Amino acid sequence: MSSTSTGFSTPDSITDSRTMSDSQTAASNAIGLLDPRLSEQRRRMFELINRLRNTGVQGDISVPVIAVVGAQSAGKSSMIEAISGISLPRKAGTCTRCPTEVHLEYADAPWSCDVSLRRVSASSGEERVRPFGSSITERAQVTERIRRAQRAILNPLRDSNDYLHGPEPTEDDSSFSSDCIVLKISCRDVTDLLFVDLPGLIVGGIDEERILVENLARDYISKDTCIVLVTVMCETDFENQPTYAFARQYDPDGSRIVGVLTKPDRVTSGGEHLWTAHIERKNPRTAGTEWFSVKNPSYEDLKAGITWEASREAEAQYFASAEPWATLNKGPFTGQLGTANLTRKLSDMLYELMLQSLPRIQRELDTALAETQASLGELPPAPSSEPVAEIVRMVTEFTREADRQTQGVPEADGLLQQMSGVEERFQTEIRLTVPNYKPWRSTDQRPPYMPSFDFLLHEEEHIRDGRGPPVYVDEVMRDARSAVTRELPDNYPFVVQKRAILQFVNLWRAPAIRLFESSQARVETLLLRLVSADAHFGYYSKLKQLVSPVVAEHIAMRAQETQERINFLLAMEAEVKTRNVHYFRAYRDKFLALYKGAWRRRTPQARRILGEPSPVRETASPASEASEASVHEGEHIYPSYDYAVPASPPRPAAVRRPTPLERALSALGELGLAHLEAKDLLTLLRSDPEEDALFIMANVRAYFQVAYKRFVDNVPLAIDEAFVRGVVVGLQAAILTNIGIGGREGYETCRRLLQEPEHITRRRDELLVKESRLKEARHEFMRLTL
Repeated sequence: MSSTSTGFSTPDSITDSRTMSDSQTAASNAIGLLDPRLSEQRRRMFELINRLRNTGVQGDISVPVIAVVGAQSAGKSSMIEAISGISLPRKAGTCTRCPTEVHLEYADAPWSCDVSLRRVSASSGEERVRPFGSSITERAQVTERIRRAQRAILNPLRDSNDYLHGPEPTEDDSSFSSDCIVLKISCRDVTDLLFVDLPGLIVGGIDEERILVENLARDYISKDTCIVLVTVMCETDFENQPTYAFARQYDPDGSRIVGVLTKPDRVTSGGEHLWTAHIERKNPRTAGTEWFSVKNPSYEDLKAGITWEASREAEAQYFASAEPWATLNKGPFTGQLGTANLTRKLSDMLYELMLQSLPRIQRELDTALAETQASLGELPPAPSSEPVAEIVRMVTEFTREADRQTQGVPEADGLLQQMSGVEERFQTEIRLTVPNYKPWRSTDQRPPYMPSFDFLLHEEEHIRDGRGPPVYVDEVMRDARSAVTRELPDNYPFVVQKRAILQFVNLWRAPAIRLFESSQARVETLLLRLVSADAHFGYYSKLKQLVSPVVAEHIAMRAQETQERINFLLAMEAEVKTRNVHYFRAYRDKFLALYKGAWRRRTPQARRILGEPSPVRETASPASEASEASVHEGEHIYPSYDYAVPASPPRPAAVRRPTPLERALSALGELGLAHLEAKDLLTLLRSDPEEDALFIMANVRAYFQVAYKRFVDNVPLAIDEAFVRGVVVGLQAAILTNIGIGGREGYETCRRLLQEPEHITRRRDELLVKESRLKEARHEFMRLTL
């Protein structure tokens, strides 16, 4: 027989204990609940739960467990000793300061106890279980090992081995901890049971410590898969002990709670019925909970070295003889008195909870595993063992996607879709540089007619006037005459037309540069966005930091080349020339006809031929202004007539005589010039020397049509070829060259570039550990439930 001054005197083997009477045997034939006839299924259920918790999976799913909750000094430790058959530390300052998880496991082997430390990572939430010393085969050694294990738990920053042997540091880093001591007790004389002893609830004391202990208890008892074992001592009024009320907050009907009345021998005389009412379920406040009572050794008994067997015998004798407990023991409540009955009840409840939880455990395991694997799938692949090949692959995929985007994708926000509107604005800006020619003198009164460019309507939305100031016939003529040097009479140098042409060509540079800069900004944004996105270079920030400036530099190089091409196109337009002779002549003839028609309508003779009114006077009356407001481009104004009703009956209509115009057209028809119109007679009028200006105007205006159409095609095509689609040319080689992939240190450089961020590595490791834990738990679940 071995003994300890801090707890029970315990035998090396319970089977070697002295022979007891039948009544003693009934009360204490084993540590915990010994039932050799326990079914294999029941044992396998307890083994499953133990193995699931050993994997650490209880942090991922809800695993059935019993949590022991009680106030400090409520007899909780003595009750646990009675259930487990071990002695807990009882020296001053050694109260329970961290959870102690006790596994009672049946095994066909001698008694042994393994002590482990289960710590939870603050960053990842991962539970790590580490053995604390070798397996114990002497019961008397358990108490000291538990005390040292608690010190190690309270000092997480120090090596736990510092507390295993020899002198210990005197100070603790923490007063309480949620990390856990795990005791695995196995032998032939225990049944399978699992419970967690939680630190006692603090009444008063330091608020921070009280809240920490309550939060720790809440984490356990708030789960539906937790059976709450509440200890209440009989020496203090029930209302003054908050433990049961605390537990009912998380189990309102009390069905998950098992109440235990400790220290029944301390009941105040005359108040026994107040305590037995809980067991008899006569107290409406606690009727939803099944209550038990246990009688554990006093401090004097423990100091005297009472054995576990003797304490169980004393318990049985107390409930058989002491009133009112003896009366209860003979009635229907006999099964609710004594440690053996309590242990049996806990075992039954835990077993039933396990059976009910199996479908849910399987669902939670499958769900947690699927979510974990999905989270792993969202992470970038782990760094390749072939970093050079991996970087080549990444760069190749990046440039391939860049080429796809610059070639065009059928998406509303695609690059080409964005540039379409920019090119339309460019085209409009160029068209607005059209010369603003007016086919009359600057001193003339504005005519009521305007030339209509109807022949342009089928080509484009017509812009009648450019942004520039009006240019009149006399101004063109004055410029032409001032340029004459050695030319023959009535001939003007070509420089007159070229000078007019260059006036609008010189305006084309700014729109062309704006088009290119807008295109450059969009391409640069696209490529740098592809670099920064995770689709190609993942989370490798070092690689992205190297690739981004290389891409930007390559874009700048292509931009410089494209600028040179645009400058070439502008220089080309500065040389006035076209081989598109057919269109040039067609436009010139049409513009010349319009200009001449408008010019010759200036004369009274022409207006009489056409039957048109005189020019609008600047001092026109309001009525004439209203008439003028009705004049639209391309419309002719005809004489209006007064159709007032005559005051007397009309006279017989006189025979109508042909007008001079009709007689002239008829006479020309007799001469073989049939199908002529009034406007054709304008050509018979004497030509005006200033009509040479109209020819210059028509030439310049026709050349604008040819040149601007050429330019609004060539510039976007050059930008597209040299920059938009051309930016990917040589891009892959530029990136790989700057990385130094072919150098002597290419392999090492690539390896460093593929070092993923620490938080990604940490996250992957956590998920892999969790996946492994869940797979192991599912394997155990499938193995033990088949």
